[in-house]
Amino acid sequence: SELAEKEAALRKMLVEKARQYVGVRYRYGGVNPGNGFDCSGFTSYVMRHFNIRLDHSSRAQSHVGRQVKLSEARPGDLIVFRRSSRSSVSHVSMVVSNSDEGVTMIHSSSSGGVIVQNLNHSSYWKRRVYMVRDVVSTTLDIAQLPASLNDAALSAAALKELENKELTPEDRALLTALGQQIPYMLTR
Repeated sequence: SELAEKEAALRKMLVEKARQYVGVRYRYGGVNPGNGFDCSGFTSYVMRHFNIRLDHSSRAQSHVGRQVKLSEARPGDLIVFRRSSRSSVSHVSMVVSNSDEGVTMIHSSSSGGVIVQNLNHSSYWKRRVYMVRDVVSTTLDIAQLPASLNDAALSAAALKELENKELTPEDRALLTALGQQIPYMLTR
């Protein structure tokens, strides 16, 4: 079906987009690649390129979409972590793949910035998995597939779209963030 095709393409593109930021440093409260990302800043930034709006908070992201089993996790799903069964949500990552080798995720970790890791190879993260959220299939009606995964193209398109509109503070912040990272992209 058309929706299934859109979902497959969206999941693939989400992971491709996320992988573009491997190596970007961790920064508490960070929401763009120029300054660095924290965990939820990273997931919300990537999702935003596809018109999927997530709050910049791992706790808020743990309530979005629908819960799925870790064994059924698909690319683009979010894995939510907590330090113990009694503590609140402390971290979020995005699923890259799920195979016989285990679930591979991408996240902005305070120790290494944006990295790709296999959960099976990390006892630290594996034992802290709290739940998996599918935010892709539940947002297909509003999600958009961009013509390009290039940030500069996206920001130009966003600017064009907003030319005739009053900018909200949120849009202004997004465009500022996109503008700030263009020099960063050119030097990579």
